[in-house]
Amino acid sequence: MFTVLILEDDTEQQKAITKILEEHYNEWILYTAATYKEACNLIETKNFDLFLLDIELNTAYIDDLDCDGLDFGKYIRSIKKYTYAPIVYLTALPDRIFFALQELHCSSYLVKPYTAYKLIETLDYIIGEQTEKEKEKITLKDNNGVYLHVILDDIDYIESTSKETVIYTHDSHIKLANMTISELLDVFPDNFIQCHRKYIINLHHFYSYDKSTFIIQVGKHSIPLGRKHKKIIEERLHL
Repeated sequence: MFTVLILEDDTEQQKAITKILEEHYNEWILYTAATYKEACNLIETKNFDLFLLDIELNTAYIDDLDCDGLDFGKYIRSIKKYTYAPIVYLTALPDRIFFALQELHCSSYLVKPYTAYKLIETLDYIIGEQTEKEKEKITLKDNNGVYLHVILDDIDYIESTSKETVIYTHDSHIKLANMTISELLDVFPDNFIQCHRKYIINLHHFYSYDKSTFIIQVGKHSIPLGRKHKKIIEERLHL
């Protein structure tokens, strides 16, 4: 669920954007502002995940500041928690986008008039990027000494022998700088459990267990279960 601030001074466009978002993202929480000052008041009292900002704002409102959407973008970036928050600019003047891209590192922009389809396509891409960033990762050193960020949920099992340590994902594998089973268990979360003297499996991807052959199916992989680890594995899997 995203909490979104829409800064748009045109009442009809503000309503249109709100309607599109409500229809396509019905769990989102939406806040609207027509002026820089209103937007500043909202950002001081609410927490936001995404900003949709009109660049050109009507500064004729009583007591409002002579600031536009780019100024508000600068203000957003001055707040530490919003350093990397996604900003999408909406503008009828594409020549002003360069500053938004270069200085404010906005995620995207739409040139008015834009379609509902284009707005949704843009937001879906941003949501996908945010979801990817939020996936829990672990930093490990490969056998070439390069540090890698590996998404934990992509890992099915780990094999560690005296010669090498290999992580097996759904469709690939990564050779690591050699680590013992104990060292691996120390750095991985508790859903990674030893099932054999040289194997650790990710219980989140457990598929089946054949008690007659002592073979565990993890994702697409078949892993042997050592007798020493049989009891704890069966307890964890409620078998």
